[in-house]
Amino acid sequence: MEDTAIDNFSVIGNNVKLIRSSIMDRTIIGENCIIENSIIGRHTEIRSTQASPTTIKDSIIADNVVIGEGCNIISTSIYPHKTIMPKSKFENEIIS
Repeated sequence: MEDTAIDNFSVIGNNVKLIRSSIMDRTIIGENCIIENSIIGRHTEIRSTQASPTTIKDSIIADNVVIGEGCNIISTSIYPHKTIMPKSKFENEIIS
């Protein structure tokens, strides 16, 4: 963890890399996830496993979002209450 703020009641899995990011309250982050230069909203679940890690860079993920394992999200904004399917790839997009 480097220059990252984690709010109350969040659950961070093993081997997670958090770099220059903000993690809001009640967020669940699965193991081996990489989050860099991003903001993760409240009540969000980021699924990630050792076999299928999720990477989020330079992105804003709103409240109540579920991101499936193995996703690669770069420079993307995801609006509230969205579900992102496993192994999805987004770059420079707005998911509304």
